[in-house]
This record gives sequence, C-alpha cells and structure tokens, in this order.
Amino acid sequence: MKRNLFVLLILAVMTLIPTLASADETVRCESRGRRERCSYETRGIPRVLHQLSTASCVKGETWGFDDGVIWVERGCRADFVIERRHSREDLTIVCESSGRRHRCDVDVPFGVRLSRQLGRRDCIRGTTWGFDRDGIWVTDGCRGEFLVEGSEGRREGE
Repeated sequence: MKRNLFVLLILAVMTLIPTLASADETVRCESRGRRERCSYETRGIPRVLHQLSTASCVKGETWGFDDGVIWVERGCRADFVIERRHSREDLTIVCESSGRRHRCDVDVPFGVRLSRQLGRRDCIRGTTWGFDRDGIWVTDGCRGEFLVEGSEGRREGE
C-alpha cells in the first residue's frame, strides 16, 4: 500500500514539474452576454484550457484574440492558456512618429514588445503604439525600439 502511494506521488510530481517549468500564463475571460476583453502578457497563442460556461466557446465565433487581448462574447466563459511560441529569430525594429500616425511594415507572427523608448513622448501600448499581423503603428510622437518576436519576414523598405 505504501509503495503504491509512493509511486502515485512520484507520478504526480513528474506530471506537475513540466507544467510548472513551462510557466504558461492562464487568463480567465468571461462574457455574460456582451463582448468582454481580457489582456495577456505572455507572447504566444491563447487556447481554451477549461470551458466554464454551458454556452459554447468556439474560436472565431464566440472567442478570439488580437494584439495581446482575448475577446469573448455570447456567454462564453473559459480559462485560456497562452502557449508560448519559441521562435528561431527575433527582429528589432525602430518605429517613429513625428506626431502623426506612422506604420512600419513587418511580418508579426507572434507578437511585439517595446524594448526601449527612444523619445521623450510616452509609448503606451494600445494608445500611442500597437501592432497587427502586418506591422507596427506609432502615433503622437512615440519613438521606440520594438522586438518583433519570431519574425523572418519583410521590413519596411525591402
């Protein structure tokens, strides 16, 4: 009996260690009918870990993600895990606004982080800078050095 308990304990620890080592971010996002947005910090792709609602959580219909935000609607409630994407190469790009909105074209397969602010004007994600799959935008004098995670694509001017 003690040996079986010991074996079960060892198996439980072995199962738990890879989960802890990966340190994936988990985000709970809940809709009570209308669209709700939940932000996440980890670079990667969200997936439903545990559906909490009786209403369906269907990617692209009742939930989705873009630019570090998960959205849910029509009663979808779930815990999402952000699966880290390990890339072969990250790209650093400088993108600057002289006051007006400016776009820097670059493939964005996994995400963008502001690695260094270059000017005096604040670079605030979602306000003075942001990104989509096709590039980074800056406005209101934001000047920054951005890390494009996992990029192997084109840069502006190429």
